[in-house]
Amino acid sequence: MIIQTKSGTTYQYDYFSNRIEIVENDFPTEKEIRIEYLPTSEITTLPLLDAFVIETTRKCNLRCSYCCYSGNYRNVRIHEPVSLTEKQADDILDFILKNHKQKPVNICFYGGEPLLEFALIRYMVDKAEKIWDENISFSLSTNGVILDKEITDYLVEHRFTINISLDGTGIYHDKNRKTISGTGSFDSIYKNLSSIKETYPAYFQEKVNLLMTIEYLQNIKAIAGQWQSDGLLSQKAPAHISNFSPNYAKGIPLLDEKQLKQTLYELLDFYQSHPDNGVLKTFFEERIEDFKTRLIVDLPDKNRASNCLPENRKCFIDVYGKVGVCEKMCDIYRIGDIYNGFDFKVINQMVKKMDKLRQRNCSSCEIVRLCDTCLLALDLNEAELSVNCHNQRISTKCYMLMMCELAEMRLL
Repeated sequence: MIIQTKSGTTYQYDYFSNRIEIVENDFPTEKEIRIEYLPTSEITTLPLLDAFVIETTRKCNLRCSYCCYSGNYRNVRIHEPVSLTEKQADDILDFILKNHKQKPVNICFYGGEPLLEFALIRYMVDKAEKIWDENISFSLSTNGVILDKEITDYLVEHRFTINISLDGTGIYHDKNRKTISGTGSFDSIYKNLSSIKETYPAYFQEKVNLLMTIEYLQNIKAIAGQWQSDGLLSQKAPAHISNFSPNYAKGIPLLDEKQLKQTLYELLDFYQSHPDNGVLKTFFEERIEDFKTRLIVDLPDKNRASNCLPENRKCFIDVYGKVGVCEKMCDIYRIGDIYNGFDFKVINQMVKKMDKLRQRNCSSCEIVRLCDTCLLALDLNEAELSVNCHNQRISTKCYMLMMCELAEMRLL
């Protein structure tokens, strides 16, 4: 993988060593890639498991346009008026007790909108604290609309990490994140954030994460400027910025490398003149994280295909007690349930399919050590997988270019 920065410096990424080096040759050539994969050994345990994402309810008080649980996505659960019962909650805690491998145990309440079942959350927290005492931590994924004082006081008391979806400033957030009645949700969330900041300023900084999902990269510059000029938001950079989840049921366009570079350079120019902008700082740091943290070691002659199984530290438990690898995994891929435990026959079948997919599609790919394709790929047909791989290669190359530009600007 070869890129050239605006300064005229040419860099080459070597998949074998995982190094990025300056190229002196005027006519650099791409290296031939061929990786031999070893089959994954039979999995009989998940030795690192310590986090459990619990689908408290499938009810939600918003109807976000891009929600993957809207019914517009393939093989994914949808909103419905179903919640956990206290009996199911007890069974889930028993399952966690039997299957966690490390401490502290981490429990994340998920939905739908989990705060619609706040009484059940309190029930599970109180029981979990009696079981694990100090060896338990809690988090919550919420849209923040009903995060009132009573709920906040309780979450603060029990040291919850609160992950709140906030897709930029009002005009951008309200475009896609609307209530069931069709009104925007930004003002309600902003009011609740202001209350948390005023009442619990240290907690606001340490334990509240703002998660941003963006429709178009081109919007980030405007969002970043408005965010930084807001008295409240400027004090809290988003913890994570993601794109809309690709909806293969409706078709995914191929990324255009030239267009993506142009958009990224526009953002980079703005970031260079506003290096303290929290939105842009998060955006660029996340996009180059894989490059910054990569291990500089040579690939062995034979490699085991990289999967999240069995090294996963978390699993997902849905409202019916079925267990998935994570909350993003399609519902048709379940790996057990809370009553019978993990089904290692199914787990090994999934991993073998992923091994074959990697051997077929990844063994000659230049970004094989940087790609984040995961078990979700099992739900893609060959044409969809081809689009996914193309987009992964283009985005990885462009983000490598941004890292080199940032390094030259001394902004890393």
